[in-house]
Amino acid sequence: MIICWDNLEGLKYNLQKDRFYNKTVTYIYKESCLVCKQPFLTQIQSKGLCCSNSCSSKLKNTGRIRSEEAKERIRMARAKQSPPMLGCFHSEETKKRISKSIGGENNANFGKYGKNHHSYGRKASIRTKEKMSKAHEGRVVSLKTRQKISMAKKGRYCGNEASNWNGGTSQLPYCYIWTQDFKEEIKNRDGYICQNPFCSKQCNLLCVHHIDYNKQNCSTENLITLCVACNSKANFDRKWHSAFYKEIMRRNKKRRFYYG
Repeated sequence: MIICWDNLEGLKYNLQKDRFYNKTVTYIYKESCLVCKQPFLTQIQSKGLCCSNSCSSKLKNTGRIRSEEAKERIRMARAKQSPPMLGCFHSEETKKRISKSIGGENNANFGKYGKNHHSYGRKASIRTKEKMSKAHEGRVVSLKTRQKISMAKKGRYCGNEASNWNGGTSQLPYCYIWTQDFKEEIKNRDGYICQNPFCSKQCNLLCVHHIDYNKQNCSTENLITLCVACNSKANFDRKWHSAFYKEIMRRNKKRRFYYG
């Protein structure tokens, strides 16, 4: 709490010494807190850099890097605490007010796409992805919710407004040898197994993926067997996935050479 003349009873001011007195405690006036920039009173024997313990804590932690051990202790301590909204539910009226206050043009990201969006270029760490995956494991979205999401996104985030828009290359034709039999040969070569070593193994449907994303390049070295889930993930961060699957193909080729 900021110490000021509004929350101190019996505060007296000495004009000659330019000090404030409250019984046996002496205060001096500071024009600006280093953190919140608000004026405040501080005891004369203290340094008087911040107006409150909260601002002082922020000042001490600026640029501070905690060790992994300290982070783990903080996580364990917070995990034992019950969330403040646990068991609480908003009324329909409250939900409408919240939706109105942050929806449409009131949303800070309204009409922002690509580089203008706050999440552009942001990549979640592997640990964060694992936590998100675990949190959504077994979650089933109701038909009503899916219909609401579909209606909300209908006609939006299409074409050049999509985050992974690549100039309409998905409409380009495949090479002339791209047939069902040819795809079966590639899957048979890979043992009908998704070649992504980090595959979650939750999808059994397999497909053939173009490593360089060029549909006209149907060289066997440019094709790899993936499950539908891994193939969908490869649509994002294409440069990384292309280099990743090229290395897997190189290792697979080397292994087939040695072991036949």
